[in-house]
Amino acid sequence: MGSFLSKAERGATLLHFAAAFGMYLLNSITTLQILFWTYLFIRPFSLKNCLKLMIFVQQNVVASFVYAMYCIPNNCKLVVTGDALPKGESSLCIVNHQEIDWLPAYVLSADQGVLGSFRTIIKKSVSYIPVVGWTMYLAYWPFISRDFAKDGPYLERLFKVYKASDMPLNLWLYPEGTRQTPKGLKNSQEYARKNGYPVFDNVLLPRPKGFIVTRHCLKGTVDYVYDMTFAYKGWEGQKCPSVTGFIMRDPRKRYEIHVDVRRIPLSSLPEDDGELKQWLLDSFARKDKLLSEFYKTGAFAGERRDVKVSSRFLSRAFLCNAVCNILVMASTYTFYRLLW
Repeated sequence: MGSFLSKAERGATLLHFAAAFGMYLLNSITTLQILFWTYLFIRPFSLKNCLKLMIFVQQNVVASFVYAMYCIPNNCKLVVTGDALPKGESSLCIVNHQEIDWLPAYVLSADQGVLGSFRTIIKKSVSYIPVVGWTMYLAYWPFISRDFAKDGPYLERLFKVYKASDMPLNLWLYPEGTRQTPKGLKNSQEYARKNGYPVFDNVLLPRPKGFIVTRHCLKGTVDYVYDMTFAYKGWEGQKCPSVTGFIMRDPRKRYEIHVDVRRIPLSSLPEDDGELKQWLLDSFARKDKLLSEFYKTGAFAGERRDVKVSSRFLSRAFLCNAVCNILVMASTYTFYRLLW
């Protein structure tokens, strides 16, 4: 880890990310308090305004995290090829699952102006994690138990809430179900061979049930599916860096995260479950082929566009976070003074 960095550089990098994590933790605790009072006092009277405030708060907190992880040091570039992504559009994003895939997802969402309404379909157990899980729960993130008889009606109700609140849903789904590891890829390939499915070299065999349920529940809530493929360049000997590898990247080198995008009308997807399953398999067969070419050439085919997060957007997020932190700390101090 970080063998290419001097001792002083490693120390400076670790100090930076320790400070960034501390700031993120402070912002998360502040966010939890704001969302709690919002959920308690605003939600009973206006769910729409409650969600609007939650979107605003989430956008500013996550933006500060994006700045800390992606913008400093400024030597990692996000490169997009394929279809353009319109600002503020509701979408279902289908992506190959890797260890740091959340970072390009955040950056793309920030560039689109939908970072506050970013949601990932996630395991229910995550909602019990202190601070982070509680915050997601209060912000109406979709948690599932993987009992699709129960998850289907729950997701349908939740997506209707998003629609009724005019929330530009930015929903991310990882059909592989788990992050790719060498062991996981081997197990996926063995399962595919035994059951007559295509054998992939760069992605896991997708699990179709969650995708099928989500597609049916999203009618009238989103208009487009973004079929995305993520790839990483600059980390020698690694197809995808670990979180530690990303944090400890050499400030003297240049790194790139590549994203291939297909923007597909949701209405063009089939209605039949069997046809949806085949559509998903075809999508991942395409991702597998794209990644094979990427590992040979170092790029996806097509015109490349560099994504830059607006400095004005980040500055506004930091200012809002600072004001919120001061107000929450001041109100907490006043509350305890009144009690004691």
